[in-house]
Amino acid sequence: MSNGKSRPREIAQSFSYAGRTIKVSTRYSDRKRLVISVHPDQQVTADVPLGRSEKVILSRIRQRAPWILKQLERFESYRPFPTPRKYVSGETFQFLGRQYRLKVVASENEGAKLVGAFFLLHTRHPKSWEAKSRLAEFWYRKSAESVFEKRIAELSEKLGVGQEADFQWRLQTMKCKWGSCSRRGTITLNPELVKAPLSCIEYVIAHELCHLKELNHTKAFYRHLSQVVPDWGERKTKLDRVVLA
Repeated sequence: MSNGKSRPREIAQSFSYAGRTIKVSTRYSDRKRLVISVHPDQQVTADVPLGRSEKVILSRIRQRAPWILKQLERFESYRPFPTPRKYVSGETFQFLGRQYRLKVVASENEGAKLVGAFFLLHTRHPKSWEAKSRLAEFWYRKSAESVFEKRIAELSEKLGVGQEADFQWRLQTMKCKWGSCSRRGTITLNPELVKAPLSCIEYVIAHELCHLKELNHTKAFYRHLSQVVPDWGERKTKLDRVVLA
């Protein structure tokens, strides 16, 4: 860095606004400008260029306090993330925007599948939370791989970043994001996204694919996004209101 001193990659800051304490996770990286984000789980992050003083950055963040508070209140009303699972029969699970009732079945043949309105877990250990959790998570991850791979192929071709494009994609559970795209062209998708409606999944994938053409949210980026998903604004609003189960 310019001052020659080491600085933590991530620091926690907070300030008061409208009678509320707002906590911000400040992350320093090799970038040109400050980007403030409010995430569905109520986390506020600030991606900051290296070398900027913490005092100056906090002052800049304070200037955005009205917008930050508005986003926090919006996400609080949607509550998009699920409560911890017990994996008992009768619990509600989601897949592609539809709800299914969990049914735990004692069986020598282990596996998970959808049958009608039910999400069936066949297991030799019907009383084990760990066993049921492992089966369900494996099924969701494999289903996400299948659903995402097909949409990536379709949308990348539509956008003009098809088979010849030098990019990879992967699954990774993330607390704050549905997806991301690195500077090296690696797209990361949250497997939890497979629980959302297909239109929302396509929006997220299209969004990340457009970053292969434009890394930042420029006018050119939104032109590309509108080309692939003309109604992306409606899909984003729908995704913001998704309550996962």
